[in-house]
Amino acid sequence: MAFTLLALGVLGLLGSTTLFPLLAPILHWRLSRVLPNPDSKRNQRENGARKLTIAIPTCGEVEALERTLQSISYAIAYAHKHLTVHEISIELLVGIDGSAPKALLRAHQFQARVLSSDKRAGKWRMLERMTRHIEGRSSAFSSSWVIFADVGVEWPKDFLLSVLSDMKDPHVVGIAPAYTIRDSSLIQRSVWSIERSLKTLENFSGGPVSVHGATVGYRIDALIRVFDFCVGKEYANDDVVLPLLIRTLNPSKVIQYRGDVAVIDTESTEVGSDERRRTRMLIGNTKWVQDLYPFVLRTNPLVALIALRRVFRILWAYWIGSVFLGGGITLVALSWSVFIELSGVERLAVTIASGGAVCTLAIVLALVCEQLISAAKVSLLGPWYWGKSNSSIGKIWK
Repeated sequence: MAFTLLALGVLGLLGSTTLFPLLAPILHWRLSRVLPNPDSKRNQRENGARKLTIAIPTCGEVEALERTLQSISYAIAYAHKHLTVHEISIELLVGIDGSAPKALLRAHQFQARVLSSDKRAGKWRMLERMTRHIEGRSSAFSSSWVIFADVGVEWPKDFLLSVLSDMKDPHVVGIAPAYTIRDSSLIQRSVWSIERSLKTLENFSGGPVSVHGATVGYRIDALIRVFDFCVGKEYANDDVVLPLLIRTLNPSKVIQYRGDVAVIDTESTEVGSDERRRTRMLIGNTKWVQDLYPFVLRTNPLVALIALRRVFRILWAYWIGSVFLGGGITLVALSWSVFIELSGVERLAVTIASGGAVCTLAIVLALVCEQLISAAKVSLLGPWYWGKSNSSIGKIWK
């Protein structure tokens, strides 16, 4: 039993991390040898980016919106100093979901165009509305891009200059920068450092199929195709569903992950708690796996293989638990033969010392790793949420 638990846990952890990013380039290479590129001739004639819209969806946060608008305005001004007006036009669009007069005022103060609605429809609907609005204003949307930026995110001043070169590549349909959190803990920095390495590895097989929604750019025509495909549906995890379907529906195109360019999340807590956010992510993940993964598997096996890492990550707490439980059983079995040779006093001393060590470790983990414990609790609920109907989850923002 101990070996089975260890094997299951190790396999799960590998599936959550390096296994599929390492296998995907092999499949990518094999497919590139046997399948023609139907877009090769068209790509040679296709223009690079000519118009960029920076779209900020919000449900009414004011202070976080102002920070983001200020940061992006600096980045736009910096880009204008180094670009000619004929290279690319850049505009700012704020989408306000629900009645939020103060947010509307802030957007106008930064000369941003505004899309607003009286009733809250959810982030997915706002993203779709903003995308179709941009499409309607563009005469050649195949050369138009949108960068979605969450409220609370801040850009380095040279961010736009760093990613514009990728937008000019006709084979690129998406750009995802690295993600950092201001004043993050050691655990958070470690997690995102690992994630950065894994997404960089996924570049060798056409790019990631899940990104961080704090900032991500897409070609408008590819985005329209996804929203047309999802007509009548809505998803909470746009940071997974959009890149997943963009790569699935555009097999010869890539999403470029830029691990060398990072945006900063100021981690605003104006909307929702951390546990609520994690629960929303969990429910959203189970929904897209059930709704979309069979289609992805039939249509684009490479993307389906890369997406398996995300599927395995849903149950990451079970994999770690299996490793610890299997390792603990093995350790107890190996130690028992030594323990029974001890005298009564020695056994009592070892038992007290071991119990004290376990209690101390539990207290330290509870105090230092509160976020990790909260995340593990949500992961353990994964099987319970699987198959449940959550039709309103797409209306939740965070």
